[in-house]
Amino acid sequence: MSLSNIQNTACLCSAITALGTGPKEALKQFVMAAQSILTASKAVWLLVNTPFEDALYKAGLELVLAAGQQAVAPIEASLAVLTSFTAASADCPPINLLGKTIKNISDLITGPIDSTEAKIQNVIDSIEANQTYTDTIDRWISVMDDIIDAIDNC
Repeated sequence: MSLSNIQNTACLCSAITALGTGPKEALKQFVMAAQSILTASKAVWLLVNTPFEDALYKAGLELVLAAGQQAVAPIEASLAVLTSFTAASADCPPINLLGKTIKNISDLITGPIDSTEAKIQNVIDSIEANQTYTDTIDRWISVMDDIIDAIDNC
């Protein structure tokens, strides 16, 4: 990080210079302490809230999903052909019943795949929420670095 990352450096340097040597060092110590607190809180957050089991669960679900998709793909394609065939004659009750039955079979077969995809998305959302929190703390730590650099260079 550096002083060049801060907008309005002239204003900041003017304020820091106006403090004088003693208060300037006190400000630097305060900012460094705040930065240490942020770093420690990030470490605690990661230890307590990192969903290691979510990452493993996601990887397992992705393997199950891939296997399920490969197993269902040929059946699903055949059912799609039958469904399109019955759609043209849906006004005929026996064909309509056949079409509904085929649709129910398709839903039964693809249901677990859709459910697994939804579970994977929920895990991804959870992981991303944790990442957003740590990204925010990282930005705040970066701001503290910039302020420390400004104190040193003004």
